[in-house]
Amino acid sequence: MTKIIKIFDTTLRDGEQSPGCSMNLEEKLQVAAQLETMGVDIIEAGFAIASPGDFEAVSEVARQCRRATVASLARAAAADIERAWEAVQHAAAPRIHTFIATSPLHMRVKLNKTPEEVLEAIDRTAGSRATCARTSSGRPRTRPAATPISWRVRSRPRSPPARARSTCPTRSVMRPPKPMARCSAT
Repeated sequence: MTKIIKIFDTTLRDGEQSPGCSMNLEEKLQVAAQLETMGVDIIEAGFAIASPGDFEAVSEVARQCRRATVASLARAAAADIERAWEAVQHAAAPRIHTFIATSPLHMRVKLNKTPEEVLEAIDRTAGSRATCARTSSGRPRTRPAATPISWRVRSRPRSPPARARSTCPTRSVMRPPKPMARCSAT
């Protein structure tokens, strides 16, 4: 089996979470154009349900980009998935990227859900795959020993299956040597 590596860029969404780094619509369109020129495969344009401004940015990036797949982030919730689709449906290659937290702390405090309820929420995201042919699902990376649910999430059969799965390296921003070592040729 041949493995394909695709570049999934989150600059337009995640990049704005850095203090002092925000972009207006015109700047986001310029960055998206540059990412597409550089050959980035997938551009996560934003979190469409977060605000009217994010929705507009995702929609406009989706209309502008013709070669790259354009994604909107969405929580594992029907309203998020519907809003994401509204924003990316005009893209040449639309994508919905769903996510849900799987750490014990986030499940208990942030989501107020049990591991079984989180797994049920993941199963319900199958609706996004019926809406949009290109989908991906992700979860923030946590310490594997502390999250037995992580293995259940990874091995869980999906119907229909997500086209891609990702683990978001939220801690790697501060300590890149480990992830980079995995990418280095030896």
